[in-house]
Amino acid sequence: MRDTVPGDKEARQLIVRPAMPEDGRELLKWRNDPYVRAMSRHSDVIDAAHHAQWYERALASPDKILLVGLVAGQRIGMVRFDRCRLSMWEISIMVAPESRGLGISRPLLQNAMACFHQLHGGSSLLAVIKKCNMPSLRIFESLGFKNTIEEDVFTTYIFQPALSE
Repeated sequence: MRDTVPGDKEARQLIVRPAMPEDGRELLKWRNDPYVRAMSRHSDVIDAAHHAQWYERALASPDKILLVGLVAGQRIGMVRFDRCRLSMWEISIMVAPESRGLGISRPLLQNAMACFHQLHGGSSLLAVIKKCNMPSLRIFESLGFKNTIEEDVFTTYIFQPALSE
């Protein structure tokens, strides 16, 4: 999927593609970024060996979909889908530290959702977001996710595609 993000249209073309083995190191670097860890349910630093094993299994799993966003050939973020039930998947987004604040989160998420729904059209999406992560809360709400569960630290949102999608 392609979309544009703010800035020079040609240079700001956003492409979403399946994650590949060579993306693993960069994704680990992003995952261990202090901000990403602070916004995650699991905030521990992940070591390279553990990540490599997880990543290899994730790429091969029919119950996980990892999509990488690129702008001008540079990785800018990842959207991950984890199957919870037959037609329910948890979605999460991770933006590269150098790409934050550039307005790419919403188009990245939107394009990844479009790719996902080409494969799993009727599936609902679940997002679990820290209450203090206001940018993520706003983006998910703007894309039609509805707040369903409030907990102490996290809020759960659900996206249910229209029957015509």
